[in-house]
Amino acid sequence: MSGQVRRSVESHPIEYWKKEASLPADLVPTSANQFVEKEKYTFLVSGATGYLGGFTCKDMLMLLNDRIEKIYCLVRSYKSFDETKQMLCEAFKKTTSKPLTEEQLNKIYPVKGDISKERLGLSEQDYELLSKEVDIIFSIGANVNLSRTYQKSRLTNCFCIPQILKLATSNPNSLKRIIHISTLAVFFDDRDLVENDNDLPLLEKLNGKNGYIQSKAISELMLKEASTRGFEILLVRSPTLFACSETGYGNDLDTLLLCIRTGLIEGKMNDFSYVPSFRVSSVDWLSRVLVKMILDKNIWIDYFNVQNPSNSSSLTGYMELIAKEFSIPVIPNKDFLELIGKSSNPTSKLMSQIFTHFGYKLTKFNFPITENTVNYLKSIGEYEGLNVTRSTIFKYIYKEFFNKSKL
Repeated sequence: MSGQVRRSVESHPIEYWKKEASLPADLVPTSANQFVEKEKYTFLVSGATGYLGGFTCKDMLMLLNDRIEKIYCLVRSYKSFDETKQMLCEAFKKTTSKPLTEEQLNKIYPVKGDISKERLGLSEQDYELLSKEVDIIFSIGANVNLSRTYQKSRLTNCFCIPQILKLATSNPNSLKRIIHISTLAVFFDDRDLVENDNDLPLLEKLNGKNGYIQSKAISELMLKEASTRGFEILLVRSPTLFACSETGYGNDLDTLLLCIRTGLIEGKMNDFSYVPSFRVSSVDWLSRVLVKMILDKNIWIDYFNVQNPSNSSSLTGYMELIAKEFSIPVIPNKDFLELIGKSSNPTSKLMSQIFTHFGYKLTKFNFPITENTVNYLKSIGEYEGLNVTRSTIFKYIYKEFFNKSKL
C-alpha cells in the first residue's frame, strides 16, 4: 500500500510546470462579456454528488432559495433524468435533519457531464442550454485520491479549468462567474508563504508533492492567470473537513475521521503530540460560508480573491476526548504507526498508507488564518463556529461508526 503513495510523486523541470499552468492565448473574455446582476440566478455545480457538494447544494436551497432560479448539477453517473434527480435529492436530504420542500427540490436539474472531458462532457444540446442559462459556475468536483500520479490527477483537477473558462465566456452577452474550491494542502509544507489570502503556491516547490497537491496547485495558477484576463473568479481553499455538526454525517475517507475510525478499530488512539495544531472544520460550517459568499458583492470586488476558512485544532485534544469516552489508551505516534502497519484491517491499512507518505509533514500544516479571513468570517457571523466541538465528534462516532445515536 505504501508503495502506491510513493509512486504518486512526480518531479519535473520548472519549464514543464510553467507549461502546465499556462492557458490558451485566445481564452479571454470580450468587452461584451460582463457579469449580469439579477434578482434570481441559475447555477451549474460540479461535484454535487460528492460530500461537500451535497452540503453546498442543500444550503443553496435553504439559504438562497429566493435568489435561485435553477441549479444544474453535472453528474457523470447519469441514468435517466428522474432516476438521477432522485439520487441527488436523496443525497441532499442526508445532509440535514430539516426537510427540503418540493419547491426547493424542483429547482434541481441533473445534466450528464464529466469535468475530465472536452466541453465538460456535455452534449451539444446541453452545452448550448447551459451557455444560455447559467450565471454562476460552482466548481467543487475534484479527484482527491492521494495515491494518484499528477498525470492522472490532472485529468480531472486541471483539465477542467480551461473547459470551465470556455463555458464562462460561451454566451457573448454575459460572463459567468466562477467559484472554485481548492485546498489548503497546496501549502502543505510551505507555511511561510501564507501571509496573505492571495498568496499562491510556487512552481519550484511542486516537485516531491503528491499528484493531488500538484494538480490543485496548477489549477490555482491557471485561475490566477484567468483572473488577470478579466474572468471573475472566487477561489476558496478548503481546510480538512470533519462531520456535520448538526447530524454527525461524515465522509469516512476524510483524514481526521479516518484517524478516529482507525483508533477505535485498533483500540488505541494516536497521541499526535508532534502536531501542534491542524486545520479542520465541520463540513456544514464550510458549506454555509461558501453559500454566503456567492452573492456577497464585497467578495467580488477583486477578480481573484482567496479565502482560507480555517483555524487551529488540537489533534491530541480530540484523541484524548475519544480515549476517555471509550476507556482506551493513547499511545505515541511511533507505536501507533507500528500497530497499524501490522494490521489486516482495510481502514488501518489505508491510514498506514497515508501516514507513510505524509508522516511528520503534518507538523508544517500549521499556518495561521489570515486577518482578512477572520474579519470576513466575523462579518457574516461564521467566525465562532469554525472549530469542531466535542458534540460534533461524538455525533459522528455514534452515528457513523456505531450506527446509533447517543446525543
